[in-house]
Amino acid sequence: MNNNSVTSDANPIAGRNDLSISFVFITFNEEKNIGRALESIKDTADEIIILDSGSADKTLEIASKYGAKIYHNKFAGFASQKNKAISYAGKDYIFILDADEELTPGLKDWIAAFKALKLESRFYEAAGFYAPRKSSFLGRWINYSGWFPDYTLRLIKRGAGAFKKARVHESLEVNGAVIKIDKHNYMRHYTYDSLEQYFDKFNSYTSLAARDLLDHGAKPSAAKILFNPVFGFLKQYFIKRGFLDGFHGLLLAILSAFYVFVKYCKLYFLARTVDEIDNK
Repeated sequence: MNNNSVTSDANPIAGRNDLSISFVFITFNEEKNIGRALESIKDTADEIIILDSGSADKTLEIASKYGAKIYHNKFAGFASQKNKAISYAGKDYIFILDADEELTPGLKDWIAAFKALKLESRFYEAAGFYAPRKSSFLGRWINYSGWFPDYTLRLIKRGAGAFKKARVHESLEVNGAVIKIDKHNYMRHYTYDSLEQYFDKFNSYTSLAARDLLDHGAKPSAAKILFNPVFGFLKQYFIKRGFLDGFHGLLLAILSAFYVFVKYCKLYFLARTVDEIDNK
């Protein structure tokens, strides 16, 4: 529950024969991905909102071809940028989609049934919906490893939700009930194509995650540095059955454990720096 969210609109199905959905994107140099995402929603979206933060490639040219409403805003964090983007949406519901994602036919069929008021009444009483997501990693779709179904809150009643600020992995929160869409009706998520691409983001993401931990009062310890990565590996590879994803599953478990290790190491040095400043 997010107490900062705007109060949701009145019941949108009262006296209605159908519902409308705005699809919202934030973009920056996404010409590689945006066309695929827009192609997947062209027959589903009643409105497409693009909030761009200074793309210098063909992102906006591609978006224009799909009739998107394009806005511009200087990037100041993922949460604030996405909140700004959804403020432009004018339809009954809002679907937040990333440029490197796309709808599958199953999810499009579910949305069509939802818009046509053909689902159970409980779906129209909900303020938000968790959409399942299947991700690719180095060219392979990951079916286990805790990656599928990766439920993320994406479809919300207009006015019912907002993103909570975080340096990485911002979260969408709503005022009201939420429902999970069946895992067979999922989004596709195209993640890293190469290890080079993965490690390009690795350093900044671990630094931001460590800073978030510090801001939330987390204390560094040898136990967290040593045991959290090990537990994370065991959980992802064995409990989450990452071994069924073959070599990719093993690699993911190792990289995830290393991510946790580096994050807590950075937290340790950040905390030391803060203590030194405070003791001066």
